[in-house]
Amino acid sequence: YPFESNSILGDARDPVPLHIDTRITISKRLSSGWSWFSVNVEGSDMSIATVLGSLNPTDGDYIKNQTVSATYHNGTGWFGELTSMDTKEMYKIKLHNADTLTFVGFPIDSGNFSIDINNGWNWIGYLPQAPKTVAEALSSIVPVDRDYIKDQIVSSAYYDGAGWFGEMSNMEPLDGYMLKTSHVAKLTFASKLGSFTDSRDGNLYRWIMIGNQTWMAENLNFLPVVSPSATHSYTDPNFYVNGYEGSIVDDAKETLNYATYGTLYNLPAAMVACPAGWHLPTDAEWKILDMNQGMSQVDADAPDWRNTGSVAGKLKETGTIHWLTPNVGATNSSGFTALPGGRYSFGGGDSPGRDGLFWSDSEGDPSGTWARAMNWSVVGVNRRRYNSDEGLSVRCLKGAMPSVAPTVTTAEMSSITETSAVSGGEVVSDGGAEVTARGVCWSVSPEPTLADNKSVDGTGIGSFTSSLTLLTAGITYYVRAYATNSAGTGYGGQKVLTTTGTFTDTRDGKEYKKITIGTQVWMAENLAFLPAVSPPVDGSEIDPYYYVYGYEGSNVSDAKATANYDTYGVLYNWPAALTACPAGWHLPTDAEWTT
Repeated sequence: YPFESNSILGDARDPVPLHIDTRITISKRLSSGWSWFSVNVEGSDMSIATVLGSLNPTDGDYIKNQTVSATYHNGTGWFGELTSMDTKEMYKIKLHNADTLTFVGFPIDSGNFSIDINNGWNWIGYLPQAPKTVAEALSSIVPVDRDYIKDQIVSSAYYDGAGWFGEMSNMEPLDGYMLKTSHVAKLTFASKLGSFTDSRDGNLYRWIMIGNQTWMAENLNFLPVVSPSATHSYTDPNFYVNGYEGSIVDDAKETLNYATYGTLYNLPAAMVACPAGWHLPTDAEWKILDMNQGMSQVDADAPDWRNTGSVAGKLKETGTIHWLTPNVGATNSSGFTALPGGRYSFGGGDSPGRDGLFWSDSEGDPSGTWARAMNWSVVGVNRRRYNSDEGLSVRCLKGAMPSVAPTVTTAEMSSITETSAVSGGEVVSDGGAEVTARGVCWSVSPEPTLADNKSVDGTGIGSFTSSLTLLTAGITYYVRAYATNSAGTGYGGQKVLTTTGTFTDTRDGKEYKKITIGTQVWMAENLAFLPAVSPPVDGSEIDPYYYVYGYEGSNVSDAKATANYDTYGVLYNWPAALTACPAGWHLPTDAEWTT
C-alpha cells in the first residue's frame, strides 16, 4: 500500500486470490566521506547489518546517530553501540568509497508516528514518502523565533512574523536533518495516504490528502438495502448497484460493478451514507479540490461551467480498464482516482465507464443539486445540477460537515408609528451549528448589517417577532432579519419601512400624520378641515359643501364633537375638495394616485 489496480482478475463467480506486496524499495546515493540520511520504510529486521546490507563497506567506515555509533571491521562487520536503525532518526555515515544504499520495507504511515523534540539540537529522520515545504513539514511543533533546521548542505531559520527563511525550502525523503529548538515538542508529519475501516460493514477504504482536504480515494459502497432502477424517490433514500435489478443486498454485493464502482445513491441516501467522521462534501469543498488541481477562481465561481483545462485528467484513474477508450487526459496526478460509476435515473440510466458523477451537499436551484461530472472523452470537469431522485456516486470527505451561516427570512412590517414598528422573521435552517442570536437590523442605507441598529430576539430556529424602536418620524428605513451561528451571520430579504410624521394645519391648528411612500409624501389620515357644515340634504355642483357623516345640523363645534369626525374626518363635495387642502399640500391627480 499504496497500490493502483491495472487489471481485473477473475469475477465474482470464480474469484482469484490477489496477493499484493505493499513493500517498496528505497535507494539513496551515499558519497565518499560524510553523508546524512534517514530511512522511511520499516523492515522485519532493522539491524544495522540488514539495513546497510546493500553497501560494500571497507575497514574503518563509520556510522553514528545523535548518541551512539558503530564502525565497520573487515571480517567482523559493524561493531559498536549502534546495533539497529530507527526511522525516526537521522544518521551520519562516513565511507571511504561512494556507494548506494537500497533497502526494502513497508512505507511508514507518518501520521501515526511522532518524534520527540527536545530543547537544543535534535537529529531527526524524515518519514513521509514525498517532499514537503519546511513550514508544512514542521507545522506540528509550533516553531518559535530563531528555531533552526539544516540538512548536509543548506539551512533555514524561523522568524516570528515572517516564517521559515533560508536556502532550505523543502524537506525530502531519505535526507537527514538537524533541528535546533528552544522548547520541547512532538513532531508529526501528516500522512498523505492511508486507509480506514467503516465500522458499519467492515469495508476498507483508501484515503488521500489533497491540499488540506482528506478524500476517500475510491467510491463509497455502503449498501444497507438495494433497489431496482425503476424505484425512485425525491425524499426517501434509495441505494442502487448499476446493472443489478433485484432487491437482495448479498446478491448485489457479488456483482463486479459493486466491487469496482461502489453504490449509486439518490440525494436523500447520499446525505446519510458517509461513515462516522466523514461527510458528503459541499459544492464549496469541491471547488477547493478543483482549484488545488489548477482551476482558476473565475471558473470555480462560475454558476455552471465546463473547464477546458486538465482538472478532470488530474482526478481520473488512468488507463481504460474502468474508463472507456480513450479516457482523455487522465493522469491521476492528484491520487483522487475518480471512477466512472455511471448514473441511475427513473427506469434506467448510464452504464459504468462513461461518466464519473459525484453528489455534493449543496443545492443549485429548483432544477437540481450541484454535482461534479467527469467524462471519458474530455479533460474538463462539469459542475452540473441533477435531480435528487437520480443515482450518482459518492466520495466522502473527512471531518464533520462544515457549518454555514443560518438561513432566515424577514417578516413584513406592521404597527408602524412615528418612532416604532414591528417586524421579525423565521430561522429556516441553523446552517449546521447552533443559532446563538437572531433579530432584525435596520438602517437608513440599504442592506443593513449587525454594525447598524439591531434587535436581539432569542436563539435557535423558528419564528420570532422584533420591535424597532427609537426611529425618527417621516424617515425611510431598510430592514433585514438576521441569524448568527459559529460560521457567521445570515440575512433575510430586505423590507422598506417609512415611519409616520406630522404637520399642523395653520388654519385650525389640527395636527396630521404624514408618511413617505416611494417618492411621494401623503397625509396618513383623512382631512378634517371644517370651515362650515351642512346636513346631507343640502348640496351643490358649484358651491363648496362640507359634511360630517351622521351629523344633520349646521353647528361646526357640534359636528367636531362627534366620533365620526374624530375618526374619519370630513366629507367634501367636489368644489370643496378642490380648495380644502392646507398650504403646501394639494388634491392628488389621477396620475399621482396611479403612482
